[in-house]
Amino acid sequence: MVKYSSSVSKITSFLDGGIPEKRISEWGIPAGQRGRELVLTFLKQASQSQKRVLWVNGHADLTIFPPAWYARGIDPQSIFFTTSDDPMKALKPALLRNYFDMIVFDAGDKQISKIDMAFIRNQLQTTKQTILVLRPHLLSSKQGNPFAHLRININSATQDNRLKLTVLRGLSYRELEIQHTELEELSA
Repeated sequence: MVKYSSSVSKITSFLDGGIPEKRISEWGIPAGQRGRELVLTFLKQASQSQKRVLWVNGHADLTIFPPAWYARGIDPQSIFFTTSDDPMKALKPALLRNYFDMIVFDAGDKQISKIDMAFIRNQLQTTKQTILVLRPHLLSSKQGNPFAHLRININSATQDNRLKLTVLRGLSYRELEIQHTELEELSA
């Protein structure tokens, strides 16, 4: 299986080579804990491989500042941004065509339902896109998403300014703590 690697080798190794291409990955990332910085490590690698990425911001209170992403090594020619409070309605054409290699839905639970996830999974058979769904809360290991191949939680660890990654599905259960400073490899 082909995977998107992270620009931080420790994360790529932890995920047995990265996140799977042409699949849905679901990420639990509570606001304010800098977890999206870890997702950017995959976008950096994708953009350097000339992959086209669409980031869909579904949060009215969250503003994306593209120059900060470019400063971290993400190629501005490879990433596109949009904002929508109803991403499935607004972006169905992007899901029906194979223009983007990766689409990141940074959205709440009500913006992308299980019915939407079923539609996305069916489209992957023809479009071969990689989909990341970022949820604004930790995911439950008891109530899973049957459409997501990989499910991961990212939250702040209790000590030393660390992020904690927890794999809930797609690989064996595992945890990794990583210093925020290790993510600075992103801009190297």
